[in-house]
Amino acid sequence: MKIVFIVIVGAVIGSVMGYLGSCTTGACPLTANPFRGAGFGALLGFLIAVSNMSGRGARESLKESDQVSRVSDLGALQALISGAAVPVMVDFYASWCGPCKRLAPEISALADRWKGQAIVVKVNVDDQPEIAAHYGVSSIPDVRIFSEGQERLSVMGYQSRQALHESLVAAGGDPTGSF
Repeated sequence: MKIVFIVIVGAVIGSVMGYLGSCTTGACPLTANPFRGAGFGALLGFLIAVSNMSGRGARESLKESDQVSRVSDLGALQALISGAAVPVMVDFYASWCGPCKRLAPEISALADRWKGQAIVVKVNVDDQPEIAAHYGVSSIPDVRIFSEGQERLSVMGYQSRQALHESLVAAGGDPTGSF
């Protein structure tokens, strides 16, 4: 129903553009005449509606893994890092950050894959600015891997699941298998 409405709105806008902006040569598809404008407006409306709906469905289908942890403050994160017997991966992100959103399913898959062999923690830099400041996070996404209480690796920007997996292995992680 929403697609039909958007197509109709596109057709009306295209028709108005065709009426008001009549092209003298007839070469402009949107403004050559009201009928052509309505057709192209409807087509553009349809394409926009379909692209928005497919993106929304994809985002809704992505659920964060139950294996991803959150921390309440800097002390809790430091205690987790220093007391962990396995590597700890910390993903510094923000909800408005496009590359962070793209990285989220990779982090979630790693958390599932490394269950019991690594701890995956997400820190929202907007909600926890003191944690971000303590670790000197200046750009996001920023993924840090800690092992035996020490930072072993820092990677900024989007990284593939395989690259992050290899980083965990390099930090001393022992996976049950590979991707």
